[in-house]
Amino acid sequence: MPPQLVPASGPATGESASIKITLAELKWLLGLDSITFLLDGQPLKPIPIGGTGVFGVSPGQHTIQTILKSSSWLYLYIPITRRSAILTVSVAPNTQVAVMARYNRAWGKFELHAS
Repeated sequence: MPPQLVPASGPATGESASIKITLAELKWLLGLDSITFLLDGQPLKPIPIGGTGVFGVSPGQHTIQTILKSSSWLYLYIPITRRSAILTVSVAPNTQVAVMARYNRAWGKFELHAS
């Protein structure tokens, strides 16, 4: 089921849940083309660097992943794609789970942390 972009509520139960994703500030990233967030394998609307997006979901377990696409003259403009590890979060009814995405320069990809 594709994620919803507005808080979801069940018609019969009235239960809702959401995931708040924050993309930490980046000081410098060579050749950045795009950062895509996947929620349950489906791309989400773009989140600006230093910004936050809130996405309505059904209660239960969900997966989140980032895809970083870049190209630069260092790599002869060959596109490079890096995926973060998949983060699985459990969202209880009528709650919000916060996820922070921070770029790790040592690994060259994003790390996701839920709170």
